[in-house]
Amino acid sequence: MSLVEQPEYQIVTAEGSIEIRSYGGMIAAEAEVQGERKTAINEGFRLIAAYIFGANKPNVKIPNRTSAPACYGRSAGSIRVHAEFFLQVAAPPQLTHR
Repeated sequence: MSLVEQPEYQIVTAEGSIEIRSYGGMIAAEAEVQGERKTAINEGFRLIAAYIFGANKPNVKIPNRTSAPACYGRSAGSIRVHAEFFLQVAAPPQLTHR
């Protein structure tokens, strides 16, 4: 049993230990940062973490219902940090800083 809160889902079909699930809406947050790879990754994770922990409008902490943010290179000198969230709200909180 996971200690991380899990999003609600419906099982579409199941066979043995395999389930096909349908999840509700998902919101993705991404930060694209320019610069040297290690520095850019750290800055991208910092921006995503700040957003998750309340640097948003209306200053709400976003429940972590997913794995850790992923990062990947978009182009030379550019890193994108990506995180997905299952939220039961009509719209995601707005970003308040950069």
